[in-house]
Amino acid sequence: MRFQLVVCALTVTVTGGLSAGCGQPVPAALPVCDKTFDFRAGVEPLGPQSTLWTEIRKAAEGAEPVTLAELTRLAGWAEGTWDRMVHVPADATAAELNAASGISDFCWSNMPQSWSISVEQTIRDGNLLFVPGTTPLQSVFVSDISRTIELGDNPLEVVHPNTLLTPKDHYSGRRLTTVE
Repeated sequence: MRFQLVVCALTVTVTGGLSAGCGQPVPAALPVCDKTFDFRAGVEPLGPQSTLWTEIRKAAEGAEPVTLAELTRLAGWAEGTWDRMVHVPADATAAELNAASGISDFCWSNMPQSWSISVEQTIRDGNLLFVPGTTPLQSVFVSDISRTIELGDNPLEVVHPNTLLTPKDHYSGRRLTTVE
């Protein structure tokens, strides 16, 4: 039996870069964060996401536009505790989320990811992130399959409490939308 010994070298350059022998990349250091927001933590300080989805579905079936603040009020959520909501689609980067949300001092854990159910179909779930000031407060899961809210063409749409959401027909059913 023959054994082959492979020796790889790790080099630290004067400029601080790392390189490894044998063609192996060295992973970048993870950011150091004092604060982390976990999209899957299930914390609901504003109120249950199930009641919000109930109100969104009711409003989507209606005829009149409704503000996001009115939807959260009807859902029984705490009023006046958030100033914007950011739609975080699957595969958004932390840098994109920081730019859209105006938050730069948090690390983001369990950000939404796309997943494949077949060779032809990829599911792009996401989250609605409710934010007061510079602190993420609550995340609400958005299923791409049964989505009843459509938030423009921007990858990270920012919606404010007074933003009107209009019920419209969609091939998969009625939706509330910011799209004109």
